[in-house]
Amino acid sequence: MELIDMLPTLLHYSDLSAPKDIDGHLPACLGGKESRKFAFTEAIHPNQTYKAAITDETHIFRFENGHPLQNDGLVDLNDYKIQLINKETGSDETDVFPDKADHYEEVVWEHIRKHIIFN
Repeated sequence: MELIDMLPTLLHYSDLSAPKDIDGHLPACLGGKESRKFAFTEAIHPNQTYKAAITDETHIFRFENGHPLQNDGLVDLNDYKIQLINKETGSDETDVFPDKADHYEEVVWEHIRKHIIFN
């Protein structure tokens, strides 16, 4: 469940209809029609690095850029690192599952593409 799912969940338990044009949905575990394949989390704070995490059943994918965000929220991606961490063992499996790591990296890039700068 992601934070964007909170409104549809609260509306469901209040017996109210959720608008069709919102991003969130009622999770399957609470009676919704579909479940998420992963949860996406990000931290966007000026003067701190951009951080994103994608969590699925077995892994946590971590993405962090090497430079603090600008005050306007732009993200400098000349330097960044990724890791695909096994949730059970804590080991970095980026090289073991490169296709999965590449896919999640693309998800992050797509999510922040409007906020990217290259210096």
